[in-house]
Amino acid sequence: MPVNREQWAERVTAIPSWPCPTCQRGQLRSDAQVNVITAETGVSKRRRDDDAWDPDWIVSRFVTMVRCDDIRCGEVVAVSGTTRVVEGDFDYKNGDQHYFNEYEIEATVPAPVPIVLHKQVPLEVAELLAAAAPHLWSDPEAAANKIRQAVEAFLTDQGVVRFTKGQKGKRVALSLHDRIVRYRKTQPDLADHLLAVKWIGNAGSHVGGVERDTLFDVLDIMEVVLDDAYLKTRANVKKKVTQIIKSRGKRTTKSPQSSLKPSA
Repeated sequence: MPVNREQWAERVTAIPSWPCPTCQRGQLRSDAQVNVITAETGVSKRRRDDDAWDPDWIVSRFVTMVRCDDIRCGEVVAVSGTTRVVEGDFDYKNGDQHYFNEYEIEATVPAPVPIVLHKQVPLEVAELLAAAAPHLWSDPEAAANKIRQAVEAFLTDQGVVRFTKGQKGKRVALSLHDRIVRYRKTQPDLADHLLAVKWIGNAGSHVGGVERDTLFDVLDIMEVVLDDAYLKTRANVKKKVTQIIKSRGKRTTKSPQSSLKPSA
């Protein structure tokens, strides 16, 4: 399913409940025993001497812990970044200006992954996509490069060769583009998906070449590719659709008999 962009926003008023990066079953929840610890920066403190100072000038660093709510896992994730005071609504009745904290997340250890990496996904592909996750907060270009590497690993698992023979019989490495072209001969739809991912991966080679939100588009695409290749959800659903249409909705197989014996 598509990445929930609000859950992965760079600035939030509360730490989101991300999926656990270890078990992927549970959700990360704020531990009742661990508070968000903040400390105002030196620059922020010195600005308080300015006659024009306002509370929304306050900048702090924060750190906190969130824990997987699945008792079989219990993973703990450290979250850190910058806290900014933001001007909220004005209370006209009491004449008070309200302010609230906004957390700018910059690091998560271990990093939650926006898409589900099912056990059917090859380990190297899953590890490369997981390795992209920490960079989503601070280095989109690095994340894009990791995703591009995941495409290379995926094609290798799908049996697409990495090398060919050049002049004089020397082994020559195939570019990712050429490998995708070869994959298109058997999987044209998925090849187009991978081509889109490749272009974003190429942009990751340039500073400022990738918008963070675009990475979530790419991860959505990769999730579809992995599902089609290994879980085959769409193919199985299509098969069921065909069967239902062919039978016009009539039951084509008998329901399994219950193994439970009626009570005396």
